[in-house]
Amino acid sequence: MKKQKSLIAIIQLSSWILSSMLVIVLGSLWVNAELNQAKLHQESIQKSLLDRQKTAIQADIKHVITHIDYMRNQLQQRVKRRTQARTEEAYQTALYLYEQNKENKSLSEIAELIHDALYAASWDDGRGYYFAEDMQGNERVNRNNPDLEGQNIINLQDSNGKYFVQEILNIARSEKREGFCTYFWNQPDTPDVLVPKISYIKYFEPLDWVIGTGIYLDDEEKKIKQEVVNWIDKVRFDDSEYIFAGTFEGISLSGPAKGKNMWEATDPNGTKLVQQLIERAAGGVGLWSTSCPSWKDRDPLPN
Repeated sequence: MKKQKSLIAIIQLSSWILSSMLVIVLGSLWVNAELNQAKLHQESIQKSLLDRQKTAIQADIKHVITHIDYMRNQLQQRVKRRTQARTEEAYQTALYLYEQNKENKSLSEIAELIHDALYAASWDDGRGYYFAEDMQGNERVNRNNPDLEGQNIINLQDSNGKYFVQEILNIARSEKREGFCTYFWNQPDTPDVLVPKISYIKYFEPLDWVIGTGIYLDDEEKKIKQEVVNWIDKVRFDDSEYIFAGTFEGISLSGPAKGKNMWEATDPNGTKLVQQLIERAAGGVGLWSTSCPSWKDRDPLPN
């Protein structure tokens, strides 16, 4: 009888142990399944947030690039507006001097007055100036190249072989008697280097002259670049984001490292940040991420 009871007890204990182990195993499997599910859910949330952040960054950069493209496309239009306005000022100055002196001075004396007035005018640190030729191609006013004054330059050619003085005279003979002319000409501080220039000229009938001025496209492009950099510096999409820009030589144009050469900058893993960014930019566009501490926690920036 006692043996029978002992056998029953053993069977009951074994059943309990087996049940307990089964519960533990099933519980463990359930816990692991829940943990895996939670992990997958967390990863899904992280991926969704990352995708949204990528989309937002792409939209922000697209906005900046659109603005840059717009400013770049404005280059020639800006030059044309400015040159036309400047030439009109010169024309009105010459007309005023003529009207004020035509009753008591000879044409040669009036021409001298107009010459002195136009010759004295300059802007943009001397890079802006007036010029004038008579309709026979004789240079009358030229602050940038005073040695040309008095010379016949009708057969003068630019670096592309263009007879731009003849084109200027043809514009003066046209029905409108004014218009734009594009050619290559030297800048005041680099007399041996010819660069693209857009001029606006207008026929001045009292002296049979052509009066004009021009702007070097390189100068206006530099101004537009600086305007774009200044604009980028002010762009903030929220408190934690900023736009940075730099040259292919590693010079930072905007952002916390503005003005610094960041070519050798690395992240905590030793990755050459700027060099990889430049390599990626040279290939077009794309997203790129790296480990980068807060700028306030960084080591001093290189010179």
